[in-house]
Amino acid sequence: MMAKKYAETVLMNTVEVFNMDKDLFIKAWDKKELNLKKSEEFWDLRAEEFNQSTETEPLIEMFIKEGVIDSNSEVLDLGCGPGKYSLEFASIARNVTAVDISSNMLNCAKKNAEQKGLKNIDFYKASWQETDLNKFKWHKKFDLSFASMTPGIINPEDFFKLLDSSKGYCYVSGFLEREDKLKDRLEEYLGIKKPRENDTKIYYMFNILWNMGIYPNIKYIDRTWDKVLPIQKAYAYFCGQFEQDGSLTEEICENVSEFLEKEAVNGVIKETIKSKIAQIYWKVN
Repeated sequence: MMAKKYAETVLMNTVEVFNMDKDLFIKAWDKKELNLKKSEEFWDLRAEEFNQSTETEPLIEMFIKEGVIDSNSEVLDLGCGPGKYSLEFASIARNVTAVDISSNMLNCAKKNAEQKGLKNIDFYKASWQETDLNKFKWHKKFDLSFASMTPGIINPEDFFKLLDSSKGYCYVSGFLEREDKLKDRLEEYLGIKKPRENDTKIYYMFNILWNMGIYPNIKYIDRTWDKVLPIQKAYAYFCGQFEQDGSLTEEICENVSEFLEKEAVNGVIKETIKSKIAQIYWKVN
């Protein structure tokens, strides 16, 4: 009897959560400020590293199979980076709009498109936070608005803008968990150890959509990979991260250099990163 009562209580609490108004989840969403200039500089530094990576999730076949895109589709690739997904979309869809805050990322993407002979990609240098859908005539323009692993979607306003850009489907992915042991050791060495905060945006998106009567698909992926960087690029990478969160000082720069000199093997820094990624996509009602 007690077990039954407990189960009924859990069920009632769950129903109450999903019956909450979407505005409660919007208010609860952890708001973050993004320094756009520093963000642009950080991603400019990482363009070459990202361009050398060939790994993407096998999404295109799923999108085709489920009728998300076809040869007549217009696709938005937000935070396109060096264009790996943009190129895949362009081989299927009628047109792709590729947006990124980083000039270096876009230059890589343009060169990659030229090498593939793809001429149906329009490139835009812009931050999503400052993008005016009406100015670009992007309101309800795209059959798929796609945002893979991008910091462009960090607040409710960014999310609703993505939603407003689509007349068909939206897709967002992001880290739920990420283990960077080298960065943990570096922060301990610097005396600025911070607790790791999981990215909660997928949680809020799911619940906001649910309360809007939209029931999204969600998938979880466990991924492990090696990050290998020459020591100077590793230095720029970590200093760039600390600059973005406002903790960078001249002393920290010096200590980062000392730490990496000790960690490097033949001038190279290597670490294994473990993560859990969430993919969420839905049909716009």
